[in-house]
Amino acid sequence: MTTHEDQAGERLRSIQCTSCAAPLKLGGGHRVRTLTCSYCGAVMDAHADFRLLAQYRNLERPSSPFGIGMKGVVKEVAFTVIGTVAYRSEDAWGVYDWVSHQIFSPTHGYAWLTFNAGHIVFSRRVRDLPDPPTIGRFERKRSLGFRGLEFRQYEAYEARITFVEGELTWIARLDDRVQVIETISPPFALEFETPVSELEYSLSEYLPRDAVEQGFGIDLSAWSPDDIHPAQPFVEGSFARACRKVGWYGAVIAACGLLMTFILGSGSTVLEQGFDNPAAGIPALVFDISRPDQLVRLELHSPLDNAWTFYEITVDDADDEPVLALGSEISYYHGYDDGSWSEGSRYDSTLFRVPAAGRYTMEIEIDPESPQVLPLGVRITEGAMPLRYFLFLFVAAVLATVIPHLRRWSFERRRWNDGEDDDD
Repeated sequence: MTTHEDQAGERLRSIQCTSCAAPLKLGGGHRVRTLTCSYCGAVMDAHADFRLLAQYRNLERPSSPFGIGMKGVVKEVAFTVIGTVAYRSEDAWGVYDWVSHQIFSPTHGYAWLTFNAGHIVFSRRVRDLPDPPTIGRFERKRSLGFRGLEFRQYEAYEARITFVEGELTWIARLDDRVQVIETISPPFALEFETPVSELEYSLSEYLPRDAVEQGFGIDLSAWSPDDIHPAQPFVEGSFARACRKVGWYGAVIAACGLLMTFILGSGSTVLEQGFDNPAAGIPALVFDISRPDQLVRLELHSPLDNAWTFYEITVDDADDEPVLALGSEISYYHGYDDGSWSEGSRYDSTLFRVPAAGRYTMEIEIDPESPQVLPLGVRITEGAMPLRYFLFLFVAAVLATVIPHLRRWSFERRRWNDGEDDDD
């Protein structure tokens, strides 16, 4: 074994492969058990003068943004990638491949950086036990406690090794198999692993992509995830979070406005009159307004049946100056066609303002082309409050509050229904 200094003054170790004599750099510590040559696939025992244990030739290197020798920062700790193990799991829904990279820090020891379908997870072995410490039988969504968090059983699977390279703290053989029960409490996952006979525990944490890109100085745009990782947390955007918080206040304000509208919004009726035969002519209607700073509501009602009637309406002040001119149509149709149906309304309403308190005159003329002219009811109310504005505000506020929760609910359904039936 030889040592040399690199340009930064960092002490590096290297050896020559005992099979092909290729130069291999060593980045791990004394706990490294095996070294697998990147050139010829020779697996060497680091605790026995790098004696040859096995050799795996012509293995296809798995796709990953990380490689042996790469340096990066994970959770404010500098690590070096020293080894690679690829796994494959198969079930009735498909084949799944992922890559785990052994990483090492002189100050924080060994850990794993797992790359799985665009997702990146940081893992460490743990020695403290969960409650309960073992899982006798896998039960999806059943809870257990660990470090003050509630973890829920997510899946159980068997994985086998399909590729090994570099330094590892254990002897990894091609086609070795491991039984795993995975429990989740996003962004964490606790895995129960049985590689041979001894139960081991690993605690993993889902890493944000931007933190990994910044920590390793890499671009992950070529590895975009197309699904949800079991430990992936739901991330609520700042805009959605602001809408959710403001929505509660908006809903309360709108509800108070609706309540006030129901209590006070009917206003004061200043004119109410009916005409049994409006076709004979409707006389001018006079009404007095005492609260010009509030809205005035004009309501028309006629018991039409599969017909329409159009009215021309004008309102003038005491000086015969026009205040309002509009056309109002009442139409109502109904029938039966593969079920009962109806459209239109026998009622029409208009809100308007008047410039000042005083007496006003309204004239109503009926369009002579109207096919049906039935009795007409007219009512004018001052001090009216528009219900629709508060109703719109209430609906918008409720949606702003509910939609983020619906997005979280949809996210969780996608997480738990990925290829399996939900037992809940």
